[in-house]
Amino acid sequence: MNAVEHEKKYLTGDYLLKGEYYIESAKREQTLTRSERYAGWTIPTVFPDDPLTGDDEFQNDFQSVGAQAVNNLSNKIMMALFQPSRPFFRLTLTPEQEQEVLAENIGMNSTMIEEALAEGERGSMRELEKINARVTMTDCIQQLIITGNSLLYMPEDDTMQSYSIRDYVIERDLRGNMVKLIIRETKSITSLSDEMAAMAMENGMEMSSEATIYTAIQKVGKDQYVVWQELEDLCYCHVTVGRYKKDELPWIPLTWTLSRNKDYGTGLVEMYSGDFHTLSTLAEAILDYTTIMTDVKILVDPTGMTNVRKINEASSGAYVHGREEDLFVHTANVQAGADFLTNQFNTVERRIAAAFLLNNSVTRDAERVTAEEIRMQAQELESSYGGVYSRLATDLQLPLAKRLITKFDPVLKDIEPVIVTGLESLSRNSELDRTRAFFSDLVQLADVPDQVAMRIDYNKLITMLGAGHGIDYKDLLKNEKQVQADQKVAAAQQAQAAGMEAGAVNQATGTE
Repeated sequence: MNAVEHEKKYLTGDYLLKGEYYIESAKREQTLTRSERYAGWTIPTVFPDDPLTGDDEFQNDFQSVGAQAVNNLSNKIMMALFQPSRPFFRLTLTPEQEQEVLAENIGMNSTMIEEALAEGERGSMRELEKINARVTMTDCIQQLIITGNSLLYMPEDDTMQSYSIRDYVIERDLRGNMVKLIIRETKSITSLSDEMAAMAMENGMEMSSEATIYTAIQKVGKDQYVVWQELEDLCYCHVTVGRYKKDELPWIPLTWTLSRNKDYGTGLVEMYSGDFHTLSTLAEAILDYTTIMTDVKILVDPTGMTNVRKINEASSGAYVHGREEDLFVHTANVQAGADFLTNQFNTVERRIAAAFLLNNSVTRDAERVTAEEIRMQAQELESSYGGVYSRLATDLQLPLAKRLITKFDPVLKDIEPVIVTGLESLSRNSELDRTRAFFSDLVQLADVPDQVAMRIDYNKLITMLGAGHGIDYKDLLKNEKQVQADQKVAAAQQAQAAGMEAGAVNQATGTE
């Protein structure tokens, strides 16, 4: 079945997207229930209740360790993936593409091409700032950590948006690729397209009211997706909203980890749900113990002489008849139990802190951080969450880079961006650092004692140093012919200088 036949199948059906959405929703009901619990342990606002229920109240937990852990990890991931003022990808041409560009642009050289590509990278990063991407992606990463799922939407002429798993249903193939996606969102009639707004008005809706929109993204070929919408219970499926290739699709479904044959992912909080549950229970118990310990009662000897009523009515400093031994301050003796609970709480807190990198704060809280601090942070994430890091590079950074490039300059859209992550996330500066380190090692060879230098094969040593630093050094070093030519020029210049010096001495002494 070709793309056209697929499109006809899905765009001329008698079913409504609303019905299909709720059928698919039943498959993720347990995922929603768990996500609500995980958000309650961490940041409730990241996964609020269903807006259609009208319940805006958030239930906060008895501890804030969860919120601190999620905020810390999400900020570190954002800093590593999208460093301020540093491109997270590189634009490079294949040898064939470079030759084609040089052939089409007379007078251009390789250096000019590199400068143009670097400007493309910088321009794409400026586009990233224009669409409010950092705020949206921070929210997206927090959703991934807590619920394991998130959906990014990057329209051509608007700011980036993120959807939680409550707002969409998804179907994937065995490889985890999206087959179908249905998004549910509530919008005012005034924000709809003219055609859909007219439909709403014709069916009795007022311009000031709100309506629920269902957007379907269906795979109809090997690399083709078709998009259509429905308004409330009105079948709007005979009109195609858009048709996209996979790389051009503005919707990017993401997961923290995705198990085989699953449509929805698993978040980091779920992996440590036992510790979070224990922490919450212990925090509540500690609060109860604290309440008991602060509940003070004054016991009165019933056979004593002290008048309790007169003591209560007396002002400060007044004289009242009574005996001190008739009164006794009583508090519950539960300190041992409270200490035990506190110790258990601290033990669980340390495990969560280690999992969410709370104990490894290598970046200062400052406006400007050094490249070394960023490098250490990247190393920290790489060693702890290398798999997730790689997944985000493939599923988030790569499609985002392609869209930013096209948005900045459509001429560059055919150039495949190379995502630079992990320790390489310092982009072009990482190459410069490696090059500096390579030449620093070469300079140190000048201080090698003669008896040691006689036994060293410098060609092999240079090859080893270049490979160790991970740079292509061959283009940086002169070949043997160039070295011999330079040696001849240097010898000639030295001889000439020596001759001129001898002539000056002879002239000074009056000899020929």
